[in-house]
Amino acid sequence: MKARRIRTFVCILLVASGALGCGGGTLFIDTSPNGTNVIAVSGTCIDVHIISIVGSDRQLTTITVVTLLNDGRSSSFNFCGNIVNSFTLNTFVSVSFTTGSTCATPTSIVIT
Repeated sequence: MKARRIRTFVCILLVASGALGCGGGTLFIDTSPNGTNVIAVSGTCIDVHIISIVGSDRQLTTITVVTLLNDGRSSSFNFCGNIVNSFTLNTFVSVSFTTGSTCATPTSIVIT
């Protein structure tokens, strides 16, 4: 079980660092005692829109795509559901989330 948690953590780290390496932003990953990986990113919100995709369960899933800009680089994140109203364009935002197979689930959204 511990090896699986480590593999999951490494996979999330590689995916997140790849996205940020191409995009920029602040990244923080915390593994809670129950094994849930919480990822935190931040940047200026430069785009937010909704798309619908067919999820891993073959059901239509609503995704909110958020693009954050930090140090001249942008990164996009796919969040589950319609949470467009949680983001304001041209403001600095910090988002903590857990990953899923189709999209991420925010645990905290802070606009500063």
